Amino acid sequence: MYIAEEAEKAFTTWAEIDRYWSHTAGVLARASHRTANRLIKAASPDIAIVLYDMHWNAKVAPGGLFGGELMAGDNRVNIMLRRKPEGWRIFHYVEAPVVGMVQMRQAMRALVDPDF
Repeated sequence: MYIAEEAEKAFTTWAEIDRYWSHTAGVLARASHRTANRLIKAASPDIAIVLYDMHWNAKVAPGGLFGGELMAGDNRVNIMLRRKPEGWRIFHYVEAPVVGMVQMRQAMRALVDPDF
């Protein structure tokens, strides 16, 4: 299961996930992300839960409504992994965007003069 922050529904099959990523690859000219506050917990010997904060950056490919625009955002990510004979495999991935109210509070704090 994959739930992207901008998706209206969860992708629950590999075909849906492949279609999503194939489309995304054509929309973005460049993308990057960084993570912080990583937490990994064992739910069982073969299941792990991973939580972290993610900041992403993207440049939209030329053309279209947002062509060439730079964008960025902050998400909280939840991943669940299962141990398989070939190694750990993701079976659940959710991006939960930080809501506008929290983003506004963060932006207002960032505007305060350092010596205040």
